[in-house]
Amino acid sequence: MDMRFQILTFLRTINTKPLKVRGDSFLSKLNIGILLSSAILFLMTSIYCFWNTQDGDGLLFFVPAIYCFVGALLGRHISRRDALSAFFCTVLALMSIATMIWSSHGVITIMWALFLPVVTICICGIKFGMLISGALAVYYILFFYSPFLQAVLTEYPAEVRYVFPILYGIVCAMSFVYSYVQHKQLLNKQYNEKTLEKAIKTEHDQLIAMTTQTILSISNAVDARDAYTKRHSSRVAEYSVLLAKALGWDSHRLEQLYSIALLHDIGKIGISDSILNKHAALSPKEREIIKQHTVIGGEILKDLTLLPNASIGAVSHHERYDGTGYPYGLKGSQIPLEARIIGIADAFDAMNSSRVYRTRISPRKIMEELRAGRGSQFDPDLLDKFLPIAEQLLQKDHI
Repeated sequence: MDMRFQILTFLRTINTKPLKVRGDSFLSKLNIGILLSSAILFLMTSIYCFWNTQDGDGLLFFVPAIYCFVGALLGRHISRRDALSAFFCTVLALMSIATMIWSSHGVITIMWALFLPVVTICICGIKFGMLISGALAVYYILFFYSPFLQAVLTEYPAEVRYVFPILYGIVCAMSFVYSYVQHKQLLNKQYNEKTLEKAIKTEHDQLIAMTTQTILSISNAVDARDAYTKRHSSRVAEYSVLLAKALGWDSHRLEQLYSIALLHDIGKIGISDSILNKHAALSPKEREIIKQHTVIGGEILKDLTLLPNASIGAVSHHERYDGTGYPYGLKGSQIPLEARIIGIADAFDAMNSSRVYRTRISPRKIMEELRAGRGSQFDPDLLDKFLPIAEQLLQKDHI
């Protein structure tokens, strides 16, 4: 069973090309360095051939020089595309074969050929890189050891013919082992990162669930101070989400909005019960005091890092679209979108429920009040989206 697991791990490693091998890894930088070195070597050889020997070798070395320069400049882009990287390395191998057959500068050709295993494995990954390098190894063995090819071997000393295929095989093996170790380390690191990310996400989800429960408990505690506003915050949150859904918000934003809306009246914790539950009309001084619940709520929620923008609903849900609201007299788009949504939902629920100072308003009157506030109290575009929702909610409540 252990042997089978090891074999599967081995196959997985040579078949997978970790993303970091394609980017800023040592292998990738080494690959670019080798291509640049090869390009410079070929360019110098080409210039030498054009200047001194004036034979066809100048062009024979100039073409791979340009090709290696292009490969070095576009190396990262090439390595990200399997088909392109395989094509690039195949052409590179064919150029090596051509120079080995027709070039009269055998030592330079052999030096370049020894670079090929590292380049192909770096660019194509272990599997395709070793296939290309292995095919070249077979060719070199036939090329140097076959009696039928002696005619083209005049530039290669006898010791080179015997040693080079072995040396090439050693370079291939070393490139494979080094790349395999690097790939395995990167794959293990990526696996560990995914495992850690999953664990962090689980912890985060649990923390969010606990935070949501805490927020719900706080909102219930605020609503419990007044029997007439029981579940007010929950209803405002539900109505806000219905409106946001009509706007096409995604689930993450809807969850955030729900929590923000639950806490929109949290500042009432700092307001006296004698004012909150007063049956008679409030005095001007008492009105100013109760308006402070927006500022108090903002101060309470400003440092709640688990719920970004938690304070905007508490601070701005009594701002008016025409700029006559409180606490800061914000106007139009100056009012955060979440607060404009919560403001509509809050006003609707206030009219659709009984309060200590009045009874519930009729559905017809509620719709009239909502339309009357279009462009003055409420964002006109948001209100247009909410009116059909309000009609459906009122029909359910009065069936």
